[in-house]
Amino acid sequence: LYAVPVLNAVAALELARIWDNRVKNEPVCMVALTVLALSFTLALMHLLLSSANDSPGAEALAQLHAMEQDSVASSLAPHVLITAGAAQQGLSRFHFLPSPWTYSKRESEHGMQQYTHVITDKAAVPDFTSILEVKRINFQGHTKAEGTGAVAAPRRGPDGAHATEVIETVLRVFKRSDEL
Repeated sequence: LYAVPVLNAVAALELARIWDNRVKNEPVCMVALTVLALSFTLALMHLLLSSANDSPGAEALAQLHAMEQDSVASSLAPHVLITAGAAQQGLSRFHFLPSPWTYSKRESEHGMQQYTHVITDKAAVPDFTSILEVKRINFQGHTKAEGTGAVAAPRRGPDGAHATEVIETVLRVFKRSDEL
């Protein structure tokens, strides 16, 4: 990753040279600015799409939309409650679909009869049935290095074996039991 600042510096120097000589060689300047704008747009699109699909919340909502596609086409008007735990897992308004889908991020869970679906990090929701689980890998035995987000070297377990990876459920999607 040390090459990225070097590449940025080289690109900046070349763009500065082209900008300084823009009057002398206008077609080269136009081509350079077009390539710069195109590369910026492509990089931005790549980063936005990858970040939008990289969170458990986005995955849960996308799978819910796919599962209920036929029901919505027939007559279901889904009203989805997104709990605080689900919102913290990367579920945002950018993932919402237009009408007839409606979404709520209310903190309290009273008045649950108005919701057809709940996306939560809890194991159970009264009067709702689990229809989907989003799982992630948790590397047990790996620790975060102090003050960084980097994963440190794996530790050995009590029996001397290397640490293992565990698949755990991070989000669940529930559907109201009378809607099934």
